[in-house]
Amino acid sequence: MIRSVPRAIAGAALSVTVALAGCAQGSSPQQTLLPQTSSAASKLNICVGGASPPVKPAAAAPNRAPVSLTVKKAKHSREILYVLVEDPLGNGSVVLYNAYAKNPKVIRTVNDLGTNPSSLWTDESGNVYVGISGQNAYDSFVSVYAPKMKGKPLRTYTDGIGLPFGGTVDAKGRVYVSDGGLPGQTEGDIAIFPPGKLKPSQLKNNNVYVPHGVAVDDKRDIFVAQIWGSATSVVEFPHDSNEGTILPLNDLEGAFLQGLVLDSNRDIVVADECNQAVRFYPPPYKDESMALTSGTITPDSVAYGPDGSLFVGNQFIVNDGNVVVFAPGASTPARTITTGIHGQVLGVAVGGY
Repeated sequence: MIRSVPRAIAGAALSVTVALAGCAQGSSPQQTLLPQTSSAASKLNICVGGASPPVKPAAAAPNRAPVSLTVKKAKHSREILYVLVEDPLGNGSVVLYNAYAKNPKVIRTVNDLGTNPSSLWTDESGNVYVGISGQNAYDSFVSVYAPKMKGKPLRTYTDGIGLPFGGTVDAKGRVYVSDGGLPGQTEGDIAIFPPGKLKPSQLKNNNVYVPHGVAVDDKRDIFVAQIWGSATSVVEFPHDSNEGTILPLNDLEGAFLQGLVLDSNRDIVVADECNQAVRFYPPPYKDESMALTSGTITPDSVAYGPDGSLFVGNQFIVNDGNVVVFAPGASTPARTITTGIHGQVLGVAVGGY
């Protein structure tokens, strides 16, 4: 039996109860209201079952870098894999590896990042963004570190940040943060920060319910994976609109979508933790084209390297999580990273330096 316990969401600051989405074989996510709690450990879902609902077998297809990123010409040795880990006490750390080593060893571990770590991403300059949910939405923040994460944060976002479960940066330096809930706001939103600014210029919340992974394409359209509402789903916002549209993605029976990126074909690539798969949805975002299932046990985060390798964070396998790496076009992992991971994996990112 696989029992998944995704990242914690603090309930004390929310004005409504948090939904518990149960993932069971052959059924859609059930939603049960939990009572409010001051604990920071109100869990969002439990995936229970023997065999998971059927998913399409993986097919050979190119895995390419997200279109919102510029493909770098750096050598493989200049790319770092960052892995966000939460220990059993809820403390956050990031473990650094050479992204392309055949047998990756820990370069270093950055500890004491905050309580209840919740998201991790990088920008084109290789800066590292770490989302911390804290004890409640009032304690939430996103800290930005220089490549290699040596020294203190370059800056910290607190204004407009509440339970930051995902984020990305577009080619112009705009920062997008998916917030599970701000004080006084129950559903969550996407906060957009202009380059160099620590206060958001926009908050998009139409059709948004506890958002997680977020990606932006070359037209600045926003795609958001969310885990609450009528069912788990992906919402698209045109860049010039506050109206979000829930995309008609198929094959989502029993799904629980968290990490999300776009590949260079503008396919949505999303981690489905309950069905133990990484799913691909090409435009016009309806029919699934393929699913990676080998090595994806509790996938909750995804990231591309500049050569098109796909890094998938499994939240945990028994106790600790791991990272599996798919070479471009591969349907089975080329390697699995476990060394230095002591706790649940809640994010993966790749950045140059």
